[in-house]
Amino acid sequence: EVFDSSKFIKDSIFNLTKTVLIAAILVIFVAFFFLRNIRGSIIIAVTIPTSLIVAFIFLYFIGASINLVSLSSLAIAIGMVVDNAVVVLENIFYHKERGAGRKESSLFGTQEVAQAITASTLTTIAIFLPIVIIKGLISVMFRQLAFTISIVLLTSLFIAFTLTPVLSFKFLKIKEKKGISKKISEFIEKIYLPMEKAYHSFLSFSLKHKLIVFLSATLLFIIGILPFVTGILKTEFLPESDTGQISGNFILPPGTNLEITNQTIKKLEDYIQKEVPECRIYGARAGRTEGGFASIMGMAEGDNTGLISLRLVPKKERKRSSEEIVYILNKKLKEIPGVVQGSFEIRGGFGTHFLGTAPLEIKIFGYDIKETDSISNLIKTRLEKIEGISGLSISRQSGTPELSFRFKRNILKHYGLSASGLGFYLRNAITGIKAGVLRKGGEEIDIIVRLDERARKDINILKSISIPLANGERVPLENFGEFEETQGPLKIDRENKERVVKITGSFYGRALSEIIRDVQKVISEIKIPEGIKIEIGGSFSEQRESFEVLFFAFIIGTILVYLVMVAQFESFLHPFIIMFAVPFGIVGVSFAHLIAGIPFSVNSFIGLVMLVGIVVNNSIVLIDYINILRKRGIKLLDAVKEAGKRRLRPIIITTATTIFGLLPLALSTAEGSESWKPLGISVVGGLLVSSFISLIIVPIIYVFFERLKGVEE
Repeated sequence: EVFDSSKFIKDSIFNLTKTVLIAAILVIFVAFFFLRNIRGSIIIAVTIPTSLIVAFIFLYFIGASINLVSLSSLAIAIGMVVDNAVVVLENIFYHKERGAGRKESSLFGTQEVAQAITASTLTTIAIFLPIVIIKGLISVMFRQLAFTISIVLLTSLFIAFTLTPVLSFKFLKIKEKKGISKKISEFIEKIYLPMEKAYHSFLSFSLKHKLIVFLSATLLFIIGILPFVTGILKTEFLPESDTGQISGNFILPPGTNLEITNQTIKKLEDYIQKEVPECRIYGARAGRTEGGFASIMGMAEGDNTGLISLRLVPKKERKRSSEEIVYILNKKLKEIPGVVQGSFEIRGGFGTHFLGTAPLEIKIFGYDIKETDSISNLIKTRLEKIEGISGLSISRQSGTPELSFRFKRNILKHYGLSASGLGFYLRNAITGIKAGVLRKGGEEIDIIVRLDERARKDINILKSISIPLANGERVPLENFGEFEETQGPLKIDRENKERVVKITGSFYGRALSEIIRDVQKVISEIKIPEGIKIEIGGSFSEQRESFEVLFFAFIIGTILVYLVMVAQFESFLHPFIIMFAVPFGIVGVSFAHLIAGIPFSVNSFIGLVMLVGIVVNNSIVLIDYINILRKRGIKLLDAVKEAGKRRLRPIIITTATTIFGLLPLALSTAEGSESWKPLGISVVGGLLVSSFISLIIVPIIYVFFERLKGVEE
């Protein structure tokens, strides 16, 4: 069997499961590296399986399955799930090192950071609320992700308040390190202490030169946002999955016999055997399917149609992607004489084809068949010259010969006739008119009067049909117009009750945003007749709609995150200061996509929306501790410097665990990785830049606003 979608899905789930396990190992290693305590690392590690078990129970009760979305959710959450436990444990550890008892350090260490970790968890959950409540494709695709991550984070918060302090009370000990343990600890401190010293020095410098640092950060933000504004950062709807399954079809001129169609199939098979060594197996069909199955599925069918399907070797065993192979097959198909239209495309996976949307689609609306056909052919010819576009086809195909009658409206008006009345006589001559009923043996048989078959095909006889006038005279039909031999379409497509012709195709080697820019230029150069309109649909239309929805979710989510912090801090000012971390998350997303060389897609946008709730967490921990120190009577600048120094380690740990938890997701090249990779890159890039910048910018802005309130040293 050439097509087997289950294999790709099973491989994707296996690879994603492996990614989750690797992420969990990396997170535990990072926690140990910074805490330098095996028991402490084990206490944090307990959070991971406990939270995942609760997530699986939740999925079971809502009737969800273990699929790519739920596993992606766990892969994303695996790094964040330990953040609360890290902050609590690190604070307990800090108090233990300063001589506090087991009970006091566990209680006080947890209480001191309770507000901060509650706020940071609720802000992350709040950002998912718009994704849950909005309607449409985005909600369908990512609602389960939002629910799963929210449940995991709530569980981790509960564990941080209960299990982490209890385990710390029972098992956490601070012993003098000896031997290999001492050497490891000293090595880690040699790495961390210079970082802490450098940060403290730079923070002190920044507090003295606030304007210079703030303007530098503003310049960085402008540079980071420019790729979005100028189009340097390419965009696409959904990344195409490399499933290794390709399907192609073609149509030859009407009336082509089956033997010619088989010869065309043979040419394609020879080309595949010679030029596509990655092909493991292929199958082909020429002509009609048994029982007309292809017609039922909406495919063209006849002796002049052919279909060919390929399955490639696994992704890791080939150098070329499925997209590249589709591109060269489409080029070959175009070169074969007699092929009216046809294309190859990737099957299966989770790209645009999975949603039933063509990668590229231009719609020409208009009633006049001749004009819309002419424009569609002109656009298709010009699009074929655009680099990267292939497999173009027009939905309206010329079919069997037809005989059209063109009315001379001025003559109709002279005789007092209408086009509909004249058409009535012509239709009756061809299709017939009921003249009576014949009753025979209890049955009633309609008597239809019309021209015989030979006469219906004779133009001269049709021309001589007599048309009665109001004065009793009869005039031949040919006086009112002329017959014209044409080829009518096999079918007429409609959208919203309007006639439409669709040009569909695919592209390779260029992003959707680049292709659309060239397509829009082609359309703008064409003179469009009155009554005809042209729209770009396909993945571009879906992308535009999805981006609008996600931008709305981004704005609403940002407001919700701010309101959650207002409720926690009981202040409008401090949450406003914390929100300055968000713009630099956008900068990180921009830089990460440019460095990785991948377009910004819907999956990337979901990562950007998530960042709003994630990047504020470090600033929450920092501002919360500054406020605690100031309540203890420490002066403004001293409190800011001490909080920066004191909270640097937990901020680095939580940032590192989240980033390392997502790195396997962002760097994966396995089957199915195309779907989740952009999301991982967004979060990793945004968090990396935002964490570094916010450690400097947020304290500066905090001091600035406190000084405006009249607070002095």
